[in-house]
Amino acid sequence: MVAPAQMASIFPLPRRTSQTLTGSRKAIYKCSITKTNHIMAALDGLGKRTSHVESKMENFASAHNDLATHVEQLEQKLVKLADLVDRAHRNNLRLWGIFKTILPENLQAYVSGILQAYAPEILADMLLIDRIHCLPRPRFLPDTTPRDVLVRAHYYHIKEHVLRAGTRGNLRQIFLMSSCLRIY
Repeated sequence: MVAPAQMASIFPLPRRTSQTLTGSRKAIYKCSITKTNHIMAALDGLGKRTSHVESKMENFASAHNDLATHVEQLEQKLVKLADLVDRAHRNNLRLWGIFKTILPENLQAYVSGILQAYAPEILADMLLIDRIHCLPRPRFLPDTTPRDVLVRAHYYHIKEHVLRAGTRGNLRQIFLMSSCLRIY
């Protein structure tokens, strides 16, 4: 059997419970403050690392955009350069079938004669040749193979006129001068 509760034993119970709860509340408060400080420190560190990563990503994005801009500029310059190279070569005529017996010093007169025979309507004073030279023969071809000659006409319309003249059948005189001449 349980003995009945006495006033003297019940009276200090609320005070002890209050002290225990106050002590527990203080311990919980201290613990929660400590844990909150740890969480705040971790969040602060995470925020610093995140801002560092974001600044690095901004730097990378900026560098990437700069490189993309430079690539576009280089592509535009490459197109301009290709256009300039094409313009520099647009007056060129290539003659195949001129034999080695024609010496380099006689080459300009010989080619001028061929071009006059090929397109007789071109006036001699309009048929100006800026430069003329023989291209190297590929090593795998025999020495008897005719060589290529590169001719730069001073005027572009002369080149066009010579190339169009090949379609009109003025080849009889040319075959007398060189048996296998091709102009392109």
